[in-house]
Amino acid sequence: MDEINPQQGAEQGPLEPKVVATLIITFSDDGSVRADGPLNNKLLSYGLLESAKDIVRDYHGQMMARQAMLGQMVQGQRPVDVMNPLGPRA
Repeated sequence: MDEINPQQGAEQGPLEPKVVATLIITFSDDGSVRADGPLNNKLLSYGLLESAKDIVRDYHGQMMARQAMLGQMVQGQRPVDVMNPLGPRA
């Protein structure tokens, strides 16, 4: 008979996602660019690049929205909802 493990089946909390691919792009002060990662898998490499572009766009979009809101608050204006700049529909 198998030994029963009391920890088996117990809640273990949230699991960290398993990293399956990493693409590292390095820009040096001499102007050279180097890429390390799954370069032999063109589809995966391009997919990682597109995902990184989306992350950068989202980051800058959120930063611009925060800066716009803070600028309006400093000027004593009501913050504008950047997703609906004309305000709620009547």
